[in-house]
Amino acid sequence: MVTAQMVKELRAKTGAGVLDCQKALKESNGDMDSAVDLLRKKGLAAASKKSGRTTNEGMMFVRFCEERKKFTMISLLCETDFVARTDEFQNSGKALVEALSHSMEEVEGGPVDESVREAHKQKLTESIAKIGENIQLGDYCHWMGDAQSTIAYYIHHNGKIGVGVELTSSKIATELSELAKKISLHIAAASPEYLDPASVPEAVIQKEREIYTDQMKESGKPMPVIEKIVEGKIAKFYEDRCVMNQKYALDPDHSIPSMLEDVSKKIGAPVAFKRFARFMIGE
Repeated sequence: MVTAQMVKELRAKTGAGVLDCQKALKESNGDMDSAVDLLRKKGLAAASKKSGRTTNEGMMFVRFCEERKKFTMISLLCETDFVARTDEFQNSGKALVEALSHSMEEVEGGPVDESVREAHKQKLTESIAKIGENIQLGDYCHWMGDAQSTIAYYIHHNGKIGVGVELTSSKIATELSELAKKISLHIAAASPEYLDPASVPEAVIQKEREIYTDQMKESGKPMPVIEKIVEGKIAKFYEDRCVMNQKYALDPDHSIPSMLEDVSKKIGAPVAFKRFARFMIGE
C-alpha cells in the first residue's frame, strides 16, 4: 500500500510531482529505490536539481475573456531564449495562464506569492522535467472587471514585455478599446511604476525628499531655495514614475490625462483610468 508518507519521502528525494510519485510507487510495489529509478528514467527526478538555476529568459502569456471582463497575465521564466520559443514551453505557458485564470481572487499585479507557487508547483515540476530547464512563475495579475470596464493589453513582439490596462466608463464604445490599447503601448515604452501621485507610497516620497535635500545642502543655497528645488525634483519624479503625469510616448503633444478627456467628450461620458500592470522579463 502506498502511503502519504512514502509519497512525501519520494518527492523529497526526487522533486517530482505528487501524482508521478504515487504512480512510480505503485509500479514499484512500494520499493523506494525502484521508484526513484522509474522517475529518473522518465526524467522527472532531475527536476529538483534544475529548479535552483537562474531564470532570466521567458515569455508573457495572457488569457482574456472580453465578454466576462476577465484578464490574466503571467510571465513564465526559463534559462534560455531558445527554450522560451519551443512548442513545449509555449504549451506550458498557455496551460498555466489558463489554470490561473480560473482563480476568483483578484491580484493587482506583481511577484507571485508562495501560496500560488505552491498550488501550481506540480505543473511547474512537470514542465521542468519535460523541457530540461528551470521553469519558474514570475509576475502575474488576475483582474475581474465589471459592466463598466474596458480592458486591453499589449505584448511586445519579443514576448518579454506585457501590459494590461483597465478603463471604466458608464458608456462602452469602440473609442475606449482604442484608447486602452494606445495607453498600453505607452506604458510598455515609458515603464511607469504608479498610476498617479496618490498611489505612490508616502515612504517612497519621503525617501526621495531626504535624498534630494541632502544633495542640495552641499550646494550652500539657503533652505527656502533648497525646498523649492526639492519640490521641483518631486514633480519630476511624478512625471517619470506616474502614468497620469506623463506625456504620450508616441505623440508628446498629448498627455495621458488629455487623451482620457478627449475620449470622454467624444463618447459623452467620463472615462477613468482604473489600473494597469506592466511586467518585463530580465528587468
